[in-house]
Amino acid sequence: MTTNKYGIKKFILGGAVLIAPILFSNSAFASKPMVVYVAKDGSNSVCTLTQPCSSINHAINLVGKGGVVYIENGTYNEDLNIDTPQITVTAVNAGGVTINSDGSGNYGVSIINTPGITLSAINFNVAENDLAMPYELHAYDSRGLSLNGDTFTGLGSGNGKTGGVDINSSNDVTFDEVSSTGFYKNGISITAQYTSSDEVDSNLTLNGITSLNNGWAGVAFYTMNKDGTQGHSITDVSFFGTNTITGNTGQGIFFEGDSDANLANSKIVP
Repeated sequence: MTTNKYGIKKFILGGAVLIAPILFSNSAFASKPMVVYVAKDGSNSVCTLTQPCSSINHAINLVGKGGVVYIENGTYNEDLNIDTPQITVTAVNAGGVTINSDGSGNYGVSIINTPGITLSAINFNVAENDLAMPYELHAYDSRGLSLNGDTFTGLGSGNGKTGGVDINSSNDVTFDEVSSTGFYKNGISITAQYTSSDEVDSNLTLNGITSLNNGWAGVAFYTMNKDGTQGHSITDVSFFGTNTITGNTGQGIFFEGDSDANLANSKIVP
């Protein structure tokens, strides 16, 4: 047997030469798992069903594009930064998972320039000491965001500075049976175009939402960019099913912006 400079071994058997490569392991080329698990009694290692992670963020960083993060019942105290595209983060049992913000004053959930995210059946709460948090969930330039059966709960309309769900410059967003209640600002805030170079919001679906007892609007639509220099219509907004938007200090559904901007091609379907 001999080995050449490329690490290939030659086996000589009865005059015949058999060539077998030596396999090298390199973690940089290893594929990421497509299914990972989180549990309160886990440890941040491989995040398998039998060896789950204890941190949701660790699982999000570990899972591959298009994968699923399953969270077992329990209360978790951490802010989520989701930057792996096209993943689903879901409770194993609907309503069995509560994620409290970590008190740092950052967003409870941050989704920036990351398409195709689904959050499902999770309770998101603002921690009592997180008075400076701007929004419980903030999404920017994140096409295809889907919120399914999630609840977002603030500290009460007179406490803190927090808003509920904040969507900016993101197309194809779906709210399905989502609840956003008790926030200092809006329950749900949708901004057409955060900066003048961004894509403009379109194709937004709100099905069976609940937005109660917020300090300003239940659902607010903003057509002006953050600098107030340019307005754009938000197109193809659809309300389906039974939507409960009441008890908000400002308005139920609020619209603000340029006089030439509006909700175009939009509808309410009972």
